[in-house]
Amino acid sequence: MRGFKPYLRVVLFLLLWFAISRFLDFGLIPWNYAESDIKRITTATYDDLFIGTSHGANNISPAAVDQETGRKSTNICLPREFPVDSYYLIKLACETGHKPDRVIYELDPTYWTLLEPQDANSYYIYRSFPLCLSKLLYFKGKTMHLDWRFTLSPWRDYTDRFKDFFQLIRQKTTMDHETFQRVHLDDKNDRLTEDGQIAKTITEGMKRGGYEEVIPFSPDRVQAGSLKWFLNIASFCKKEGIGFTVIRTPVPKETREHFAENYAAADEYFTQLFGSYGISLIDFSKVPDPELEKSEHYVDADGHMDETLAAYFSTVLGKYLKKQ
Repeated sequence: MRGFKPYLRVVLFLLLWFAISRFLDFGLIPWNYAESDIKRITTATYDDLFIGTSHGANNISPAAVDQETGRKSTNICLPREFPVDSYYLIKLACETGHKPDRVIYELDPTYWTLLEPQDANSYYIYRSFPLCLSKLLYFKGKTMHLDWRFTLSPWRDYTDRFKDFFQLIRQKTTMDHETFQRVHLDDKNDRLTEDGQIAKTITEGMKRGGYEEVIPFSPDRVQAGSLKWFLNIASFCKKEGIGFTVIRTPVPKETREHFAENYAAADEYFTQLFGSYGISLIDFSKVPDPELEKSEHYVDADGHMDETLAAYFSTVLGKYLKKQ
C-alpha cells in the first residue's frame, strides 16, 4: 500500500483541482446563447435546422420562414461558429433522437479563411454540450487541438469578473436560464428569440461597423480544416438522409460593389466547389431585391441586419426553401 501513496496523492490533487476549477467556472463564466440553442435541439425535433455564423443568427427568423414553408424550424447559428462547431451540433441533435429533416447551412466565407482563435470564446459552444458521445468526439475533433489551458481551466479568461463572483453565483442559483438570459444577455440592441434568432435593434447613436470590419475573401486563404469540416457536414447529412442546402445572406449593395473583386472570387470558388459535390447554393446578394440592397436596415457593412429587415429577408428565404 505504501507504494501507492504517491499515486494516491496525485489523484487526490487532480480531483481537488478539478473541483476548484469547476467552482471557478460556475462563478466566473456567464451563461451564453449556445446553451439555449443546445437545449432546443436536444429536447425537440425540427423539420429545418439553420446552422452557421452570426449572419445567420441575426438575419434568419425561423418564425417568418415557417410562415412561408409551413414547417417547423429553429436557428442555431452562433457568433464564432466554425464549420467544426456546426458539424457537432448536428451530431448532437441526432444523438439525442432529434434528427432534423433538413439542414440549411449559412455560408460565411470569412470563417473559411480564419484560423480558430486561441481564447476562451473558442470553447463556449463545446462547454455548453451535455456529457455525451458527441462531446467526447467534439473534444477529439477540435478542443484538444487548441490551448489546453482553456480546456482544463476555462475560467482563466474571465478573471476580470472576480469582483462579481458571488453575485453571479447567486444569480445562477436563484434565476432560471430564461430569466438570466433576459437580464444578462439581452440588451437594447440584441434580443434572443424563442426560436434562436439574435434579433438586432438599431438605436439612436448606435455605432455601425464600416468596411474596415469586412474581411475580404481570397481562395488562397481558405483553411483546410474549414473545408474538411464542411464536407463532413455534407457527408453526414447524406449518410443520415438529411436534406442539405447552403445559403449566403445578403449584404448592402455598397459593400458588394466596394469588394467586387473579392465577391467575384468567392462566387467562382464556391460555385465550383459545391458544384463538384452536387451541393446547391443560393447567394441572396445576387437576387434582385431593392429592399435587401438598402443599407439603412443593416447594422454594419458586413451584412448583419436589424430585426425589421431580417423578418423581410426570412420571408424571402422561406419562399425559396418552400420550393426546395
